[in-house]
Amino acid sequence: MGVTGTGLEEYIQEHIDLVGDGHSQNSLNQLLDLLEKESMEAVETRVDDWQKDDSRANKIAENQSVATGNRIFAAVAFYHGYKIIVQARGSACTFCKSISGTILGRGEYAVSTGTHGDMTVKKPMSAPPWHRGCFCYLRHV
Repeated sequence: MGVTGTGLEEYIQEHIDLVGDGHSQNSLNQLLDLLEKESMEAVETRVDDWQKDDSRANKIAENQSVATGNRIFAAVAFYHGYKIIVQARGSACTFCKSISGTILGRGEYAVSTGTHGDMTVKKPMSAPPWHRGCFCYLRHV
């Protein structure tokens, strides 16, 4: 984008903190849900599965690599007065295709809270991934 002086270090640290908090909260919510709907045995089984399951770490890493790149890009673009545009890649799902081309300014969201088809969104989002396996990206305009 040909810009300098973004204050990016602070944003990255804030993002790292949010990712850690979000991961911890998500894990806790899963365990509490199992405890409420099933049993303590189900909770213990889930924790054991997490310890054995290499794919959990891979899913988190895949999701965060998309999320981090897009969120940092959006922060830099907004910092310098640009808007961003949502772009779906090649064989994107119907939902991603439906929001591709959406232009956003700072503080605006492409995806609102609520139910979107079979996807439930708990907090509004301005940067992909919108769902697991999403490889949408952002450009500046």
